[in-house]
Amino acid sequence: MMRVVKKEEIILSPIYTEIKRSGLLSLDELCDICSLHPDLVRRYMEIGIITPDAEILDEPFFSGDTIRRLRKIQRIRRDLGVNLIGIEIILNLLDEIEELRREIRYLRRRLI
Repeated sequence: MMRVVKKEEIILSPIYTEIKRSGLLSLDELCDICSLHPDLVRRYMEIGIITPDAEILDEPFFSGDTIRRLRKIQRIRRDLGVNLIGIEIILNLLDEIEELRREIRYLRRRLI
């Protein structure tokens, strides 16, 4: 038999306490900070342009990196008028560029 867990129990659980201590944000907190509707953020999660850093009982939790990524998404949509598929492509390319820059820095340090 499946046990129903009340929201109050989640808040009091040691795992939830640890997640809050680590600075992760709930979906509602993330949406408040970024001024976005939760359904839009869920849509972003569905297509994979953002991913939660942790989940408790199917409730996603996000790091500060997600805030930066959402703000980047908002700028691309607002300033360039790019659709979600285009945003996904742009973000993947930007992520790849950043990874290549990290690798170049690492290799330069090894040469010195």
